[in-house]
Amino acid sequence: MMRQQASALPVKQPIPQHVAERLESEWRQVRESAPAVTTKR
Repeated sequence: MMRQQASALPVKQPIPQHVAERLESEWRQVRESAPAVTTKR
């Protein structure tokens, strides 16, 4: 699943800093709120 999402992203263009930080914060909330869901994925 993760590999497909990564390949779908534009590899040539680097991810903006604010986008990376937002993704990290969102993933932290998801892991803390629902660790069982993240382990299934």
